[in-house]
Order: sequence, then structure tokens, then C-alpha cells
Amino acid sequence: MFKKIHERGTRFFVIACGLFFFGILRLFILRYIPIRGLYLGSPFLADLLGKGFLIPLWLIILSDVLNLVLLLIVGEKILGKNYGFLAPVFYAISPWPAYLSLSGSIYIFILFGVLLFYLGLTLIKEDQNFLGTAFILLGLGITVYSNSSMLFVLPFLLWGAYKSGQFTKKKSKAIITLLPLVLLPIIFFSALHQDSLRQIAAKDISLFDEVGLINSVNAFRGEVSSAGYPILGKLIENKITYLGRHVIFNTLTTFAPYTYFTQQFKLLGFSFTPPIFLGLLIPFLYAITLMFKIKVEKRYLFLLTLPLLAPTILRTYSPDLNSLVLILPTILFISSWGTEELIKNRKRLFVVIVIVLVFLQGSTTLFDISTREPIRYQNSVQPER
Repeated sequence: MFKKIHERGTRFFVIACGLFFFGILRLFILRYIPIRGLYLGSPFLADLLGKGFLIPLWLIILSDVLNLVLLLIVGEKILGKNYGFLAPVFYAISPWPAYLSLSGSIYIFILFGVLLFYLGLTLIKEDQNFLGTAFILLGLGITVYSNSSMLFVLPFLLWGAYKSGQFTKKKSKAIITLLPLVLLPIIFFSALHQDSLRQIAAKDISLFDEVGLINSVNAFRGEVSSAGYPILGKLIENKITYLGRHVIFNTLTTFAPYTYFTQQFKLLGFSFTPPIFLGLLIPFLYAITLMFKIKVEKRYLFLLTLPLLAPTILRTYSPDLNSLVLILPTILFISSWGTEELIKNRKRLFVVIVIVLVFLQGSTTLFDISTREPIRYQNSVQPER
């Protein structure tokens, strides 16, 4: 009895601290950095129809709040009620969604669709087929109608869900039957406005339209030809090899922990704040190590995540922290599970280090936002407006 009360009290305290920092972080950004609405995007469907409709900032901020709720529900279904609540807490203390939501990034809204998809999968696994199918279709509809690259992601996302055993062939019949109806309007308008589709695809998938690609290939071939080896130049340096190298480099960069837990890549092009606090790297790596050592069901998260890397890998300048936020839930789920295992295996020293690092970085971030971040914003982003 006493143990249950203690666990509930701890759970309530941690959630309360997370929500407090969630609010304070966003209030500080609103107060000191004028980035609100700076990156408001137009959804795929609006661009396709030439309507130029921008998703309102209030909807993106609402999505940011609802993502917390969805992470709590999905996290507790995946990790259990004892530690599943850590996923939304880690989201709440992460500067990544805070900056993107207030700047008006459409990917926070797309992340809402991804989390609805995850919720649908967990409900189907619990035999709540009607609700599960409805959430899956709604989530996929939000993602595809918001961004053209998600059309490419969609089949691989469904394949990953199927191969990971999230739904059986029998349970997938309703999804396969109804999904074409959900996608019919976007397919119809894409066929009707092919010129607009090509322009939108070139914007979202910029790797294949990089001018530097042709210039570098031609320059290399010219140098090799002048040296007397024209055929060798064509074999070694061409569009396929160029794209191959860039895709491999972009892929490896998206898998590197420093992309997420350090200031290696700046948020919105100006912030030195890391996307996720360095302290959470400890439970994240601990969980990854356990996944390789023992067979755990949570490995299926990778099959659901890999397709979501496509929007950033297929960009010229990668990693793109804007679109890469779509894999944030997986990082949070793995980090939450790693924290659970650290506590269960009595790795108290590591838990203390995590708490201290997160507290120090959280305090530093708030101080940074109120002092140095406005200067960085003025020197980098503001002149480009």
C-alpha cells in the first residue's frame, strides 16, 4: 500500500516538474525571442491547389500540447504505467519541439499525425480494431495531406508496422480497404496538377535537384578528361555515385547521437541549444545496448522509425532538425525504457548523473534564452527575413 502511494507521488511530482518546465520554456522563448510564426508552412494539399493556405500558429501550438497527451497514452501502452509517463516528461523538457512549435513548424502538426498512427497501432494490438483503424487512417491522412514526402514514406511505414507484428493480415484488411478512399482526393489532385506536384516534390525532396550536383560532376570529369582518362571520369563520378555518397552520409548523420544530444546542428539555424539534453543520452545508449544483448519486443520501434528518416535524408542539407523531429517519439520511448532499466538494475549513480545533467542544462537553457539567444537570433535568422 505504502509502496503504491510512494510510486504515485513520485509519478505526480515528475509529471508536474515536466509540465512546469514545458510552460516556462515556451514562455521564455515567447518573451525573449520573436520567432513565433516565423516558419509557418503551407500544407501539401493547399500548395497543390495553389491556395497558399498557411497552417495557423494556434493549431501548431495546440498540436504541441496534444502531442504530450498522445505520448502519455502511447507511452503507457508501450512501456507500462510505471514508466510510460516518462516519454511525455522528456518531451516537455526537450527544447526541440519548443522551438519548432513557436516558430510555426508544420512538422509539429505532422508529428501529431504520426502519434495518432502509433496510438492506432497500440489499440489494434489490444483488439480495439474500430478505434485503432480510425486513428491510423486519421494519422496517415494528416501526414500525407501535410507533406508530399510522406507519400513516399507511407508504404514503408505500413510495411514496418506489419513486419513488426503490430497488426496481422486479418486486422489490416480494413486499413488496406479504407486507405485508398482516404488518399483518393490527394491522388486525384496530384494527377490534375502535375506541374505543381513537381515543384512541391522538388522543394520537399531537394537532394535530386541540387545544382551543385551537376557542377561538381562536370568539374571532376573535366579534370579527369584533361588528364587523359575521360571514360574513367564517367565511371567514377556521375549522378548515381554522387547521390549515393550523399544519401549514405545523410543516413549515417541521422543515426549519430551527437545530432540529437549536442549543439552540433543549430535549431532553426541560430540556437546553440541541443535538441535533447545530453543527460538523456545515458538511458538512451543503455537501452540500445540492451536491445543488442537481449531480444526485446521494443525492437519494432526501429521498423516504425526508419521510414520517417526519409524526409531529412532526401534533403541536400541534412540533417534537417525540422523534419527530423518526426522520430523524436522513438528516441523518447527508448530513453524512457532505458531509464526504467537503470532504476530496475539499481544503476543509481547513472540515474543521479542523468538528473544532475538535465537540471544543469535546463537551467542553462533558460538563462541562455533570456540573454544570448536574442543576440544569436538577430545575427543569423532575423537578417534573412
